Amino acid sequence: MTYKVLWKELWLSLSKYMAIAITIPVLIVFVIRYVKYGYDFGAAFPHLNLINSLVIGSGIAIFCIAFAWLIALWAGMAKISISNGIIQGRNYWGFKNSFPLSESVSSYNFSNNGINAIVLVSRNSGKIYISLQTEKLNELLDLIEPYILKNNEKNA
Repeated sequence: MTYKVLWKELWLSLSKYMAIAITIPVLIVFVIRYVKYGYDFGAAFPHLNLINSLVIGSGIAIFCIAFAWLIALWAGMAKISISNGIIQGRNYWGFKNSFPLSESVSSYNFSNNGINAIVLVSRNSGKIYISLQTEKLNELLDLIEPYILKNNEKNA
């Protein structure tokens, strides 16, 4: 069974995250400079007018959308496959990793710069990152959970 990453949803989410993460600091710097120059727009920004401001704002938005698209396409390769009791996915660095489901010992949430995932930890073979934008995520987690519980009972 293969569980694909819903890259379009990830793209929209990352676009919003990046636009906010870039726009707010830029606006704060602009406001500080505007206040520093005594609320005089011409003195604070001598080479800036309304058209230039719109071009800069549009450029930031287009950059965020384009860069988020590239990241989402790359993350789209992080599909999860389960076959014959072996789970296959990607590790933190994007390299393929696989291990038997019976080696699954724990899972935890991961969030970094707008990328949200669940990390599946193996006893011997590293980790697999499962994007929260994976199709049928609940079904996948329900399939994995018994293995984690079984391994935790053995260790207790």
